Amino acid sequence: LEEQCQPDFASRPFLHLGVSEGFTYDLAKTIDAGLCTSVSVTNVQIDGGNDLLALVNYLGTFSPVAPPPTDRVNEIG
Repeated sequence: LEEQCQPDFASRPFLHLGVSEGFTYDLAKTIDAGLCTSVSVTNVQIDGGNDLLALVNYLGTFSPVAPPPTDRVNEIG
């Protein structure tokens, strides 16, 4: 979400990304001289729930949580 600034040669300085239904966030962008220079994303929520609070609650309920297996990605080359 913080990488929505477009290259200098783009027809517009900022690209709004489509997001899934129920996903919301607050966005602050800085556009200087027609160029997007920074994007800040806060208050990320899914169906009205704060994602950090949801993670804290999950970990509090299900800890200890085992890490996922490391064989899920096969790097080629």
